[in-house]
Amino acid sequence: MELIGSIEADFQAAVEYATGGIGPLFKSRRIEAPFAVHELAFRILSAFQKLGVKRVDALFFDEEPVYQDPEGEDDNIAKVLEDLGAEPGDDEYTSLYLTLTFDDETFAHTISVEASADYPEDQFGLRVVDTAQPLDDEPVDLEEEGAWDAVSERLEAMEADDEEAKLLERLESFLKRVQAELHKELALDEPEVALWIEEGGKYYPQGGPEERVAAETVTYDA
Repeated sequence: MELIGSIEADFQAAVEYATGGIGPLFKSRRIEAPFAVHELAFRILSAFQKLGVKRVDALFFDEEPVYQDPEGEDDNIAKVLEDLGAEPGDDEYTSLYLTLTFDDETFAHTISVEASADYPEDQFGLRVVDTAQPLDDEPVDLEEEGAWDAVSERLEAMEADDEEAKLLERLESFLKRVQAELHKELALDEPEVALWIEEGGKYYPQGGPEERVAAETVTYDA
């Protein structure tokens, strides 16, 4: 079982502007963030460093790789921050994509962050997605004989002792800490937190079976 949590938000000091041709049919509304991409990356990484996250897997500006760690260094966030601090504050990039990994007492977290310095008004300036694998949860190979029976038994056991609800509560608590640190760095505007549960290879929003409908998942191709 995996749990998925997300935070989506804009920036309080962002500025809306119009772009395009003459007339409302040809114009579009966009948002300019109060930070250039380099500064966005530095502030986001600083927030996660304060949360105890130490490992950066990859950092992209637009689709250009800025940092990748093929050797699996466990504690590199300070180095990445140091390198970013040496970069100029103004740049021509419009977006960043960041991945980090982090283990706490409950989960192995794989965290992805997307942020934009300039973006359409109907999108968010910041999106954090946390794929959280319970540390005591052994993965089930769905190709093996009897695997679906094992999944059903595990879900029934979780419902019996309310383990699922406890895990969701812990993940939500962690996401609120992430949101608080990011707010200190970026002054977030109307952040939204959502939770999903993975069952049988599909992701469902938090809630009982009657509330669960297939939810869209987001991937990034570097």
